[in-house]
Amino acid sequence: MPEIKAFKGYVYNSSMVEPSKVVAPPYDVINSEEQDALYRLDPCNVVRLILGKENQGDSENNNKYTRAAAFLREWVDKGIITQQSESSIYLYEQEFTLPDGSRKVRKGFIALVKLDEPGKGSIFPHENTLAKPKEDRLNLMRACKGNLCQVFSLYTDSERKVDRLLEKGKPSKPVFDFIDPSGLVNRLWQVSSPEVIEEVRKTMAEKNLFIADGHHRYETAVNYRNEMRKSTGKNNGNEPFDYVTMMFVNTEDEGLVVLPIDRLIHSVKDFSSKNVLKKMGELFNITPVAEGTDAETLSKLVAEKGKETPSFGVALEGEKGYFIAGLKSRAVADSCFEPGFPVELKELDVSILHKLIFEKVLGIDEESLKNQTNIEYVKGGGLTIKHFKEGNYQAAFLLNPTPADGVKRVAEKGLKMPQKSTFFYPKLLSGIVFNLF
Repeated sequence: MPEIKAFKGYVYNSSMVEPSKVVAPPYDVINSEEQDALYRLDPCNVVRLILGKENQGDSENNNKYTRAAAFLREWVDKGIITQQSESSIYLYEQEFTLPDGSRKVRKGFIALVKLDEPGKGSIFPHENTLAKPKEDRLNLMRACKGNLCQVFSLYTDSERKVDRLLEKGKPSKPVFDFIDPSGLVNRLWQVSSPEVIEEVRKTMAEKNLFIADGHHRYETAVNYRNEMRKSTGKNNGNEPFDYVTMMFVNTEDEGLVVLPIDRLIHSVKDFSSKNVLKKMGELFNITPVAEGTDAETLSKLVAEKGKETPSFGVALEGEKGYFIAGLKSRAVADSCFEPGFPVELKELDVSILHKLIFEKVLGIDEESLKNQTNIEYVKGGGLTIKHFKEGNYQAAFLLNPTPADGVKRVAEKGLKMPQKSTFFYPKLLSGIVFNLF
């Protein structure tokens, strides 16, 4: 059972800084140009904490981690970041526009949750993690002693009990209400009613949690907890390091959006578009799409075909127009997977793409996928086609998004999805609320 807990969060003081200028995307989606832009945006932007710059002459005692800790201490000392006086959970809304022009509002709440070993309690991951990012985040956590960003999780509450409780406890005035540089509206309310918090805690204790985003941050928090237990001898399970801040979103929330992550292929030896089409035709029904079709229309065609069978949009070098590849039958897919391959994974479009097309047709093995030898990932059909046309690529594959219930089924079985299977949109902002030990 997940153990939810309120906390006295640290937030930016909006009387001293403009909230829209001090927040940032998650560290792992910020490139060097965006890092520079965030550095220029405000001297107190959270990027200096979550993704500080490396300098020539960095040493064990002076590096991006020690500088992050120094910035954090300075901002707290100066009142730029202040601790709230009441233990609270935080209602967080993000309002955004989808590529089709529709407006959505995603609602959730931020609280502490007691750490489980990944997959061994009631908190389920669905992605594998890498050692290098975890080492980086652990160094930052050691220096700053706290949670600077939230892990993003899903739970299911079909009766919307938690939503009603949060609305009941929501004050009229938010802590923040601003439009960030990407155009998203962000609102944060502090819910401090002990009665509401207790009811939320009891309701959430009955739920399973599924990590949607932030697997490296979660495992880093577990590693830090284990390290601190060993160094302090405090194993009572109720120390600050036994918890991590988490954003909880109901799978029934109308604003929960999963966007596809498309694939661009390059550097495949002896690549031939004609041979690829021929081999794909043995497994998929191939439908040509006229040259000049825009990316939005192509994505809609893929989505429509995807209602019938796992389907992909395909662009190939030297071929005019595009193609829709629709799986001929589940039996065809089953014949390509080894015996005993989990049905929860076989059902995923991304697994079918990787096994039937990348491995069987293109000869890209699992190790090459892991090392990204022949593959690049792009978020969104429009960008995918643009990159394909402008870059030196052999093929592009447009996917339908992985549904949230597919993520749940995989996670519940203790399985891991292929790399870059999900893109929960929008990303949570860093700098909304901190938990410092």
